[in-house]
Amino acid sequence: MRIFRPNKLAAAWLLSLLLLPLSLAAAPLQVEVHDPYLDLRTGPGRGYPVTQSIERGSVIGIVNRRTDWYQVEADGASGWVHREQLRATLAAAGVAEGLRAAILDRHIEDRLRAGLNAGVFDDEPVVSFWGGYRFTPHWSAELAVAQAAGDYSSTRLIRLEAAARPWPQQRFPLHLLAGVGWIENQPRRTLVDDAKEDGWNLNLGLGASWQLEPRFALRADWRWNRARFDGDSENYHELTAGFVLLF
Repeated sequence: MRIFRPNKLAAAWLLSLLLLPLSLAAAPLQVEVHDPYLDLRTGPGRGYPVTQSIERGSVIGIVNRRTDWYQVEADGASGWVHREQLRATLAAAGVAEGLRAAILDRHIEDRLRAGLNAGVFDDEPVVSFWGGYRFTPHWSAELAVAQAAGDYSSTRLIRLEAAARPWPQQRFPLHLLAGVGWIENQPRRTLVDDAKEDGWNLNLGLGASWQLEPRFALRADWRWNRARFDGDSENYHELTAGFVLLF
């Protein structure tokens, strides 16, 4: 472990990454209407009144879902459309039957996720468990607990991260990570100096995932961590891989 000075460029990268989700938040699934029209209702049900009709050729954005009803936006208006009308639109656009629900679900569902990772933390074995919430297809928030056990000390880390996915539609989508957390380093009792150290930890990272099934994916991450103990800063590199469950 080596001591280093804070890097202004890294700090600027951290700030930019934390702000990136704000610029990507408004990213609904965009489709062109191929039916004669779509009825926009005030709520997800046939008992709600129709406030507007969208004509063929218009472009709509799908932003939410409740059972068989989808909330869409078009020309500054927002309303709910039944799934049957959207299926016809996707079918006319040339999307295969088996892919229609998958395309919609990929952009709207699977907001909750949890995972288990294993790897190395500064050459020490580490295991971490994390849970996250996907706000949009482009960004999510994740909370993780990691435990590393070495020959001379054990390290525990709790962190909150922002994860940005600029290209979620790719087969192996990349993600950028930026987070803050609390780190504790406990030396072995057999050492002369066994005082526990703790402090704030900042991290930057990147990774990739691969969705094998609708509810199961693989993921790999690399992180650069900067921990501050009693006025000193230490640099840690972390490399992990594991699986993700989507709910």
